Amino acid sequence: MSRSIKQALFSAALVWAVAYPIFGLKLMFSGVTLQVQGADTSTLWLIAGCSLLLFVRVLFAAQIAALRGTERKPLVPAGLSNDLTLPSTQRWGMAALIVLAFIWPFYGSRGRSTSPP
Repeated sequence: MSRSIKQALFSAALVWAVAYPIFGLKLMFSGVTLQVQGADTSTLWLIAGCSLLLFVRVLFAAQIAALRGTERKPLVPAGLSNDLTLPSTQRWGMAALIVLAFIWPFYGSRGRSTSPP
């Protein structure tokens, strides 16, 4: 299997691995127990469509770049790029991500704000 097909398959699988638990699973109260319900068919089709679009984009990335024909500017300026590779900057970035990971569940709830019946 060529490298681009492997990358495209991995990208499509990654869409499923990230999108299905976030958009596809729903937590519902049934009395005092918590149940996990699967996604409806429209959500599954949407995830499948996004997965297919990303598969095609990654598979044909070289051809798309050749059609574009122009050289793209780097997203990060050279001076900032050098600063981002410093170990101290990376340590602070990792520390910020860890703090965000601990704080996120308290503010990023998808659940209902009312108590179960």
